[in-house]
Amino acid sequence: MESFLAIGQFVAGTRRLEMVHESIAASIEGSAAVRRFELPFDATPVSNAIWWHPIHDHDVEHEWMRGLFIEAAAGLPRV
Repeated sequence: MESFLAIGQFVAGTRRLEMVHESIAASIEGSAAVRRFELPFDATPVSNAIWWHPIHDHDVEHEWMRGLFIEAAAGLPRV
């Protein structure tokens, strides 16, 4: 998320547009001279996924990272 917070500074005072997640928009709006508008179309839902090559199935670091993702995902609601 931190990398998206700077985008307000890049468009402030210009005629440029930015499109960010609703959760980030409030932070940007409060820290830069920008205005927020509703999109004139339905945005495509964002999906997050991880992928790895099977060659890394037994790599200790990959096993650890996948375990973190599985643990974090277990607490999320199903959609």
